[in-house]
Amino acid sequence: MLYQLKVRALKSPLLQRLSARAQALFGRGLGVSEVPDRLKEDLIRRLVPGKTFADIGCMWRVNGLFSFVAEDAGAARVAAVDIYPASREFTAELVRLDSRVQFIQGDIHDAGTLQAIGRRDLVFCSGLLYHTPNPIDTLMQLRRICDGVLILNTSTVPEHPGIKNFAVFYPYLDQGQRRLWSLGEGALGVSTPYDPAQGYANWIWGFSHSCLESMLRCAGFRVIERYGQGFLSCVVCETVAPGFLPAAGDWTLAPVPRTFSGQGAAPPAAQPAAGSP
Repeated sequence: MLYQLKVRALKSPLLQRLSARAQALFGRGLGVSEVPDRLKEDLIRRLVPGKTFADIGCMWRVNGLFSFVAEDAGAARVAAVDIYPASREFTAELVRLDSRVQFIQGDIHDAGTLQAIGRRDLVFCSGLLYHTPNPIDTLMQLRRICDGVLILNTSTVPEHPGIKNFAVFYPYLDQGQRRLWSLGEGALGVSTPYDPAQGYANWIWGFSHSCLESMLRCAGFRVIERYGQGFLSCVVCETVAPGFLPAAGDWTLAPVPRTFSGQGAAPPAAQPAAGSP
């Protein structure tokens, strides 16, 4: 009950205005304001000169803005990547700026898309992670293309007192539960019922900040800068050794055939690796 009151209080329009005012006056808000595009642009301009750059999820509502910022700031090569086709606004800006930004249409989870992107010194990803059903896998795909620094901006939920790595799975919540998390119209799957036909357009996850950082550690990133609180988080990460390997540990199977036949027959029994209990 106390946590629900905290969530509702942080969504208060009055608190939002007070937070924005505190941010303007003191450089620090109350932990509820959205991470502004200006901050994201400043981070890119500081970190990108001379580096190769990829903007993952570049189209929705921004039409490649951060890719053009990176190019203007002196990036060596820029790739703008999205599952959606290039918008008319993006194409027009490409022509207006005589830009050399490369647009790649594809899904970051697809091997062909990863190959097209290649390795990049600086990877920027904003507004994507909470739309993916398997966020650790998404972060691991980002790690595959990142050779140095990741800037990640994502929707989050407030920390739950006493529960580290708290997270909310939005699909199939009832209306009352969705109302607690909804931040307004347009958040498909939260302000509206989850719709499988909408795919990635649905909001799938609400992570606490501690949960986000733990997932980043699993995928091979270490957070070195943190911005935002409450319902948004923007972090700067450096690459490290992954904290999770997609293998079966002690129960890794020996290389034996995995086929079987016969109606009602059971598959061959799994054999534990040497040294397992």
